[in-house]
Amino acid sequence: MYLVALCIKIVYNEFMDTVIVIPARLQSTRLPGKPLLKRNGVTLIETVWRECVQTGFDVVVATDHEDIANTVNSFRGDVVMTASNTPTGTDRCAEAVYTTHYKYVVNVQGDMPYITPEQIVECHSLVKQFDVGTLIYDMAEQEQTNPNSVKCIGVEHHRVKHDVHECKWFGRMAVPYGYHHAGIYSYRMNALRQYRRLPQGKFEQIEQLEQLRWLEHGFRVFARTTTPIKGEINTQEDYDAWVS
Repeated sequence: MYLVALCIKIVYNEFMDTVIVIPARLQSTRLPGKPLLKRNGVTLIETVWRECVQTGFDVVVATDHEDIANTVNSFRGDVVMTASNTPTGTDRCAEAVYTTHYKYVVNVQGDMPYITPEQIVECHSLVKQFDVGTLIYDMAEQEQTNPNSVKCIGVEHHRVKHDVHECKWFGRMAVPYGYHHAGIYSYRMNALRQYRRLPQGKFEQIEQLEQLRWLEHGFRVFARTTTPIKGEINTQEDYDAWVS
C-alpha cells in the first residue's frame, strides 16, 4: 500500500508541477480572428485546448481579447487576461503564470490543431534536463522556401538521447539542411521569468521569431525530434486546408 501511495504521490506531484499555456490573440497579422475560426462547429482555440487537456496537465488560455475569453468560458476552459501590448506568445505565457506555483510551463500555440498530446508530453520531458525545450522534425522539400515555415539549425547533443539536438539558430530563409521547427516550447519557470525581463533582441525583431531571444541572451535551447506535424494555421490557405 505504501508503494502504491508513493507512486500516486509522485505522479500527482509531476502533473501539479506543470501548466500548459495556450497564448491566443485576436489580431493576427496574416489571418485576423483565427482563434475563433471554426471547423465542424468547433473553434480553433477549442480544438487546440482539447488536445492539451488530454495530457492531464493543467491548461490555461492566455489572451488579450474578451471574445476569446468568452469562447473559452463557453467550453469551461480556464482563461487569463493579458495586456494587449504584450509582444510575443512567450511573453504572454510568462505574464499569465508569473506568480503561480508551477515549476514547468509548456507553451502550445493556439494555431496548432494538429499537435498531439503525445508530442506535448515529449516537449515537456525536456525541461527535466534543460531550461528551454522545443520540438523539431524533418522538413518537407516544399517547405524549405516557405517563409511561414520556421527552420531550425540543430546539432545532435551526444550527452543525452540521440533524438535530442541543441538548437543553434532559427530563421525563415530557405535552409535545405535544417529542421522544421514546431511552435511548441517547454520552460522551467525560473527561465521563463528571466525571459520576460529581457529586451527583445535584434534578430528576434528582424525575423519576428521570439525563440531567438533565448539564443541572443545566452540561453541554450534543446529540441527533441518528433514525427512531422501538418503545420499551423497561419494563412487563409492553411485554414482552407484544415477545414477541407
